[in-house]
Amino acid sequence: MGKRQQRDYTFAEIVVRDMITNLIQGRFKWSGLPERLTSEQLERFICLWDANGLAVGFSDPVGGPMLLPGYPSGAFDIYWLPRSYTVTGADYDRVIDSDNCVPFYNDSSRTGLFPIFDDTIHQMARCWSAMAYNLEQQKNPIVFSGTKEEIESLKEANRRRLEYESVIGVTASAMSTIETAKRFFPTRTEFEGAAYIEHYNQLLNRFLTVCGINNQPIQKRERLVSGETTANNQLITFYRDSAIRAREEAANAYNKLFGASLNVEWRGGEILETVGSDESGVPSIQRTGIPGNAVSGSGE
Repeated sequence: MGKRQQRDYTFAEIVVRDMITNLIQGRFKWSGLPERLTSEQLERFICLWDANGLAVGFSDPVGGPMLLPGYPSGAFDIYWLPRSYTVTGADYDRVIDSDNCVPFYNDSSRTGLFPIFDDTIHQMARCWSAMAYNLEQQKNPIVFSGTKEEIESLKEANRRRLEYESVIGVTASAMSTIETAKRFFPTRTEFEGAAYIEHYNQLLNRFLTVCGINNQPIQKRERLVSGETTANNQLITFYRDSAIRAREEAANAYNKLFGASLNVEWRGGEILETVGSDESGVPSIQRTGIPGNAVSGSGE
């Protein structure tokens, strides 16, 4: 990969990473969080902090209820569930027994988004930089004659000025240079812009589906039959419901253990709200369906 291609890839990676990070962190809105902790930061802990993706709710002797990134530590019980978690913060590190904390996972299968997040960014950035390179290939090469030293000097000057532009030097007569130029004019390199854009969208839609975010690009409407579209929408709903259910159950457990009033809302239209309290008076969360955007499950 040339310097210009590497620069294009790096720029594309930054742009795509920022876009996808915002999509992930903006899916849910939390209220009742510990002071100074935002919804976006909590979602970052849950989804992107490491390969597993995990936040842990616990009570600190000084700071009270907290939510920090963590990971399973120590031995596991007979069902392979952690007996303790290690939580980390800035200048903070503590091991907490599983009975005294609540893990917040991204979904009901307890898997994080980071692996597919990282792979999607890499693939989309590669697609972006490849399309830019393909576009540059539409330009005709520069052909000139001269001595070997003159050719190397001119090539280096051209690389600094045009970077992607092809340069061909011929150490022969002017007539040979003209014949060489004829062979390369035009380059006849096809621009595959539509294919690159379609692949880019496919990568993005694959990731949106896993995030439970609706996606219905033009290509999908035109090419997928009704049954396939319905199946894709069901898959989106499945991933969304799994993410909602994991947060719902964790929030209820956190409220019950620490007497808090944690509440979470799906920004896409599916609301998780406090609708009363259990026998101990602790707020309880359940789903309120919105027509056209319902998610299966009781939320109890």
